Amino acid sequence: MTDEAFFNKIYEKHVKQLKNLDVPHKKLVICFSGIAGSGKTYIAKILEDKYKGVRISNDEIREIIFEFGKVKDVDPPTYGYLNWLIKNYKFKNNLIILDSGIDRRYRERFSLFKEDGYQIFVIRLKVPESVYENRIIKKLGRLDQNYINRIDGWKKQYEEFGKNVKSNIIIENEKDNELNLEELYSKLDSLI
Repeated sequence: MTDEAFFNKIYEKHVKQLKNLDVPHKKLVICFSGIAGSGKTYIAKILEDKYKGVRISNDEIREIIFEFGKVKDVDPPTYGYLNWLIKNYKFKNNLIILDSGIDRRYRERFSLFKEDGYQIFVIRLKVPESVYENRIIKKLGRLDQNYINRIDGWKKQYEEFGKNVKSNIIIENEKDNELNLEELYSKLDSLI
């Protein structure tokens, strides 16, 4: 099966999960700088509901790819599909909420979005290590081997991104239920 055919197969399932496709918005992509467990999905879902954007989640894409089976490393097809989706995205709603960490592939993603005329808004999440580890344990039941093997690399990529890219806002996210997002809303309200 070609990449194009595989990505179309993923898309057939993925598009059914996407909300707000027919809500008209100008071109803006909201993306997150943050390590696993930093609260990206939590905030992305809030923004999806508040602004009626299209939230695209790497976790949901990975689940679809796992359903097809026979994939040892799910990251390459996930990243490939996301790039394919960005290039081929033709919905009425151009407010994209990229529910994944941008730290690892920001040059590539920024380039794809800029080529298509999107304005990019970066939310950087600052979270203590003990907090994001506890969130992963709560989600998975434990710190799995994949997480343990990759966390040092994720931290390094997060730090490098912070040195190279100026975020539009930094949110200290230690307790989800006590987040104050008013400054974020104010900044987004002026763009949306």
